[in-house]
Amino acid sequence: YKVTGVQTCALPISTGGGGLVHICNNCVPATYNVSLTTCNNYTNAMGTEFTQSGIYTYTLTSSGGCDSTVVLDLTIADPPVVVINDATICEGDSIALVPSGALTYNWSNAQPAATDGSILIAPEMTTLYTVTGADANGCIASPVDVIVTVIPKPVAAFSFSPLLPDVFQTEVTFTNESVDAAQYSWTIAGNTFRSEEHTSEL
Repeated sequence: YKVTGVQTCALPISTGGGGLVHICNNCVPATYNVSLTTCNNYTNAMGTEFTQSGIYTYTLTSSGGCDSTVVLDLTIADPPVVVINDATICEGDSIALVPSGALTYNWSNAQPAATDGSILIAPEMTTLYTVTGADANGCIASPVDVIVTVIPKPVAAFSFSPLLPDVFQTEVTFTNESVDAAQYSWTIAGNTFRSEEHTSEL
């Protein structure tokens, strides 16, 4: 062709060497190099699914007979793995839950995370939290549960007998009735006594 414009496709012409040359409407076969990173799998325009990283070559065929070759450099990225440990706090205390392994994080309590993905919490009772994360490719991590155990504060209490001692009875018994404690300290008349037994009597 020596003029610009849309030309009509001719029949395939033999080159004499066993090949065929297609003369088409403004159609030039091309090769496209595509580099792609995705999560889990990738499905191309032809419906072919790829589940492993690698270099794949496939052909896109047009209605005019001009084919395009796609060379796909595909990376199937592994999803991130969020790591975080369970925690134990005393009643009334707060704690920062700091996950790792991802770029961004979402928490089940919908609390906005700090730049490092952490949240500051002060639960009143033992509570389960769930966190998910995403990496730079947008791959989503599996949810991870975090249990924050809240230990009640001990309550100090004691009783004594007799309730109404008289001048003829010089012995008074003090009985420990504290709750949720492991160690005990008594101060009586300026003297301090320690015990690890709940049923201590002084």
